[in-house]
Formats: sequence, structure tokens, C-alpha cells
Amino acid sequence: MTAPMPLRIAPWARYAKDDVFEICGALASAEAALRRLGLREEAARVAGAFELAESGLAG
Repeated sequence: MTAPMPLRIAPWARYAKDDVFEICGALASAEAALRRLGLREEAARVAGAFELAESGLAG
């Protein structure tokens, strides 16, 4: 098994509130599914993307 590619995200992005809710919901579901499958590293990377998307709402 090869190591997954690093997650690369632009330094910042702005989203509409509704878009952030949809993005965060999808990422939360993906993180939970990956954890259930035992894919902890991948789940942690998805969690990082969730935090970035969530910060777009706060900013």
C-alpha cells in the first residue's frame, strides 16, 4: 500500500454560509466513515479539511 498524497488546500477561501454547512456535513460524514474502516490517517486529513472549511465560516 502506498502512502496517501498530502492534502493541499489554498491558504484561504470564502464560502457562503450554506455552502460551508454542506461542505462540513460531507467532510464529517467522510471522516466518520474512514474511522469506521480503520483508516485513521485518512480520517485525520479529512478532519483537517473540515477545520479549514469551518474556519471559512468564522472568518
